[in-house]
Amino acid sequence: MTCQARSSYLVDEVLWGHRFTSVLSLEDGFYEVDYGSFHHTFEVPTPSCSARQLAAAPA
Repeated sequence: MTCQARSSYLVDEVLWGHRFTSVLSLEDGFYEVDYGSFHHTFEVPTPSCSARQLAAAPA
């Protein structure tokens, strides 16, 4: 399930190397949304360079 509320973000609104915490759970055959966690993120290992720079870098 995906949700897109807007399509334009300011530079300070983008968290590089973060993912959103899951807000969906399946309870008794129904999906439940935890809106209290809607804006929570967690860090994931991510290079600080662009995909192009990463591909061009020597192995």
